[in-house]
Amino acid sequence: MPKKPSKNVAGAATGTKANQGEPEPIRRRGPKDLVHRARSQIWLAIVKSHRRTPGDHPAMGRFFLGDVEEAARVFVRIEYYASDPGIPRPGKDTVVERVAAKPGFAHTKLVYDSALWRLLGPTLPSPDEREEMINEAIRQLIFVERMQDPALRLLVRVASICRLPTPASAYRRVIRRFARKRSITCLLLLCLLYRRAIEVGAVDEVRILREGVLAAVRHFCNRPGFSGAAFTLLLFLVRRRVLAGQSSLEHTLEMQLWAEDVLADWSVRCTTPEEHQWLERQTWLVACAIENLEQTQIFERTYEFPAEIEALICERDVRQAVTRDPTSRRIEQQCALPEDDEAALPT
Repeated sequence: MPKKPSKNVAGAATGTKANQGEPEPIRRRGPKDLVHRARSQIWLAIVKSHRRTPGDHPAMGRFFLGDVEEAARVFVRIEYYASDPGIPRPGKDTVVERVAAKPGFAHTKLVYDSALWRLLGPTLPSPDEREEMINEAIRQLIFVERMQDPALRLLVRVASICRLPTPASAYRRVIRRFARKRSITCLLLLCLLYRRAIEVGAVDEVRILREGVLAAVRHFCNRPGFSGAAFTLLLFLVRRRVLAGQSSLEHTLEMQLWAEDVLADWSVRCTTPEEHQWLERQTWLVACAIENLEQTQIFERTYEFPAEIEALICERDVRQAVTRDPTSRRIEQQCALPEDDEAALPT
């Protein structure tokens, strides 16, 4: 990992780190908000994680969409340009519906339709909306996902706003148990319970639920099909929008400079406005990866991410995702030296 820039950088932005407290009146990204990108990428990652999914985009197009026009390019646009697979097409099913219609792929639509994307938006739900979302998540686990875990009754008790006092040890066990489920509904429910605990000042529950939320993101994304970039983006959104309750997705100047240092070799290759815009997006994503690895502090205790998270979401993984991007390959081809000139370089 490159050397971290000094923390004494002048003009660093404030109030944007996820380890700080409650929401501040910060500028929102509005239509540029990146939740829509995360939704498309996470949905595609879930599709790719299925053992029956073909290994490349053209084959995926033929497998899921058949004779749809430009089927071979549909999944390319989703992966690299965050095209929305849920946009209705005149007289045809959406891509989400076509994929879910395949035997064994119904769960992919649950991911796309999840209320988690509403929670990760720039505006937190009101307390009444939050309680309705909690109740709906429980109904989904019971009646739609038909979860058979014996501890589900205890989870319902923990999630009830009228619950009886629960020992901290039992509370932690049930939260950890459901954080290990690879269910976006379990992740959503833990995030909602965390927001409730924050807003009512339940300090002990905040600590337990924060651990559970981070573990739930890790387990949900720790499967084939998830790139370091998709994992990084989802974790960053959860940390900012849920754990910190902040609308801003901007990085501090310190993080921005650190990310620029990581991708310094790309900055000299980009020449067109489109390439510089592409590099700006990649730099923002690398800054997310760096910020995700930072220590975080809740009240008087300091927590560190487990080592296995650091192995999955770090600069190396995001840089590998960068080099696989079509724009990066095009830039590399443009900057490639002719064979004769390359041979003339000193060794």
